[in-house]
Amino acid sequence: MQTTKPLPELEFDSRFADGVYSFEIRSTDVDFSDQLQLPTLFAFLQEAAYRHAEQLGIGSGCLDALDLSWVLTKISLRLDRLPVWGEVVQVRTWSRGAQKLIFARDFELSAGSDLDSLQPFARASSEWLVIRRDNHRPQRPEIVLTAAGLPSERPGVQRILPEDCPKISPPENGKIILNKQADFSEIDRNRHLNNTRYIAWAMDALYAQQVGDLANLCKPDMKAMDIRSLDINYLSEILPGDLVDLVVGTDVEGMELTARIEGIKSQLGTSSFRCHVQWAFQQTN
Repeated sequence: MQTTKPLPELEFDSRFADGVYSFEIRSTDVDFSDQLQLPTLFAFLQEAAYRHAEQLGIGSGCLDALDLSWVLTKISLRLDRLPVWGEVVQVRTWSRGAQKLIFARDFELSAGSDLDSLQPFARASSEWLVIRRDNHRPQRPEIVLTAAGLPSERPGVQRILPEDCPKISPPENGKIILNKQADFSEIDRNRHLNNTRYIAWAMDALYAQQVGDLANLCKPDMKAMDIRSLDINYLSEILPGDLVDLVVGTDVEGMELTARIEGIKSQLGTSSFRCHVQWAFQQTN
């Protein structure tokens, strides 16, 4: 029977300090409106989370040796705006501890022309598991927290969103809009579709549903969606070569439009992810 080795004892002078990381928005990071692409924004969050986990002594550098891995299961993002090409994004992140098997992590995002002009523009909350790579079974938080001298609970720690990441239901009256295949360039170090690509697929499907003929994106009066929120549940991994049907259903809530997008494996009929997106009506002249 394969056993899990305990982590070495680690000492940290600033183990409870927040992680603060900065990212410059490059020309390759933006859409046709020069706004930061959502998959890239989520890549910033992922990178900040990984760096902070390393700072705490429970990052991939430690987990790799134990055949363990971090897995993102849910994330919720609330947006005031999307920053644009040339701006700097600063991500502040902290752990809210663990409950049962779930590790909670929050983010506060600011942006500006430089680090001296940063203004908050988004908030996010996320839920993670630690799993064994060989059988994908979730591991109890104590396996990584106790040896690192970190508590499983952090009472009184700041909570960036008032609610937990929601469980998302399937789209109502949804239709298959796109079909995707997990190709080489989308596979990460865990040998499955990277979590940021789920966001990219969801946005591809949403734009295809809303715009119709994608050639319309070339029109000079076409504007990018004013995204206000995005929630996603990661339900099962997508492996290299997997074919996925993207189902979209939309609705209206007050002055905002909403959509639920579900990725369903074409051959198995099982759900890989569900995503809920909310965006504002475009103002017309």
